[in-house]
Amino acid sequence: MLIEKTKKSQKSNEISVATIQAWLKEYGFVSGAILVLGLVVVFSILAFRSNKLAKNNRASAMMADPASWEEIIIHYGSTPTAPFAYLALASQQYHSGNFALAEETYSNFLTRYPNHSLMLIAELGKINSMAAKGSALDALELYDAFLEANPLHFLAPQAVLGKGQLLTAINRLPEAKAVFEDFIASNPESIWMDTLEVSLSVVEQRMRQKPILTEEESETL
Repeated sequence: MLIEKTKKSQKSNEISVATIQAWLKEYGFVSGAILVLGLVVVFSILAFRSNKLAKNNRASAMMADPASWEEIIIHYGSTPTAPFAYLALASQQYHSGNFALAEETYSNFLTRYPNHSLMLIAELGKINSMAAKGSALDALELYDAFLEANPLHFLAPQAVLGKGQLLTAINRLPEAKAVFEDFIASNPESIWMDTLEVSLSVVEQRMRQKPILTEEESETL
């Protein structure tokens, strides 16, 4: 789990929540893919897991009902199913616009299951939630730390997209352009190429239309 750096003051750290959420409404971050991935892993693992414990069997059956995810966490927290309920609930909270709550749920997962095989999904989900709620500067630092620690992980392209889209949202367009161009040049066979190229074209279009902010100017938004 990444160790978060000392928090900046709330005033300097919270970049125009309205600006970022307007961007989310129009373009969206990449956590939807994380949600899909998480749920695929959930049901794949549960389908092949042979568990004779009745308690876990009940919890596993409850996973099919989103309304039961919190109940699984509360009443079946010791079962193998509970970590997947955390991830599913956090993704649902994110896509409902409850970004702070999603961040909290991802954080709870990371605290409770620091060595879980899906820990990096929770880590990136937490960063995306921070970005979406307006903690842009902290989120940018954590995207960098995530990519430095996991450059070859299958989630790395999604972290690149998240970072680039956040830079675009706060109008740091040259940086966003460089993020997308560098990854595209280094990973020409990536399955994310189409999405990356679309994101790059959005940046280039905005650069032709809007004034570009420096990093210092963006911190005052």
